Amino acid sequence: MSRDDEIWTARTRDRQSIEDIASVFGLSRSRVSQIIHERDIRWIDRQRVAQAKVLNPEDVDSWPIEALCLSARALNCLLSENVRTIGRLREMAPRDLLSIKNLGRTTFHEIVAALHELQASK
Repeated sequence: MSRDDEIWTARTRDRQSIEDIASVFGLSRSRVSQIIHERDIRWIDRQRVAQAKVLNPEDVDSWPIEALCLSARALNCLLSENVRTIGRLREMAPRDLLSIKNLGRTTFHEIVAALHELQASK
């Protein structure tokens, strides 16, 4: 197991504090935070790839909105309105999206771009 793997495991599985991990490995707190963040991103990417392999390419509308790889803000806004599938998202009018609390123009454009990208890849 690499040092980075050990650090990530100590934080995620063993629930050690960043300060404790930094002192054990002789690293700064910011370096430990950076290693953990990089590992989190890689883990999330692996989960998304695994999920994509399970999804039926013929039935995109049944896919969860997480398959669009949206930002946390966009995803949280949609989930707060109980929009859980791409089909449900496609049914929404632009004014309905823009009326969601905390969903502004930038987030709206991100969602529209993700849907266009999905459509182009079909």
